[in-house]
Amino acid sequence: MPGKSGIELANLLIKKREALRVIIMSGYTEETLTGLESNAELLQKPFSPKDLRLRVRAALDQRTEHSR
Repeated sequence: MPGKSGIELANLLIKKREALRVIIMSGYTEETLTGLESNAELLQKPFSPKDLRLRVRAALDQRTEHSR
């Protein structure tokens, strides 16, 4: 992504669609990744397939709750 970081892109998309849930996958800690919008969550590497599945399920469930 020339010119933008993953966090910048996530924040831009969240501003366009407030109900959008975003999971950022990174080896960095949350303290290192500054500027995350509240709709974005960090899934720290390494993670298991189960961790990914649970985080995606939680994000989808939160999105469903907000759209009611």
